[in-house]
Amino acid sequence: MRKHAAWHVKGLRSGNEVGKKINVCNTAGEFRELLETYVRESALVQL
Repeated sequence: MRKHAAWHVKGLRSGNEVGKKINVCNTAGEFRELLETYVRESALVQL
């Protein structure tokens, strides 16, 4: 599942960094927290 999630963020703002973090998550909770943080922080960025 990590491989697929990392692929989905590829090309997005900070996607490379997030993809690397996804690949080192050890639990589902850690994975979910990382994605929630990414989505929350992405919403704060103005284009």
